[in-house]
Amino acid sequence: MDESWDESAEYRDEKILSKILNLLGFESIDMGSFDNRLKYQKLIYLVQNSGLSLGYGYNWYVRGPYSPSLTQDLFEINRNNQIFESGSALIYRMNRRLSKGSRQSRISLAKTLRIRNF
Repeated sequence: MDESWDESAEYRDEKILSKILNLLGFESIDMGSFDNRLKYQKLIYLVQNSGLSLGYGYNWYVRGPYSPSLTQDLFEINRNNQIFESGSALIYRMNRRLSKGSRQSRISLAKTLRIRNF
């Protein structure tokens, strides 16, 4: 049985990343400039550091945190815009058991997720 693009597990991580970036206000990914690549790296680092683990490991480089696997995923999304469109359309729901963290940590995460420009 053929799976549609939305039902496929292919590009699962990239779709989730696309959804996060879409929630942060991005309508597409542009990896054409160094400044954009740096912004994506730092933004996802802050999101993860605020408690939303996306599974990207970071190393420290000259300009701060850097994740090679995040770079690969971002370039894949940039190359194939259908991934971003499909990921942006994902619908999520909060797991009540996982959402019972402290109110302060949820407020901190919400403030971080509102960051659009550095």
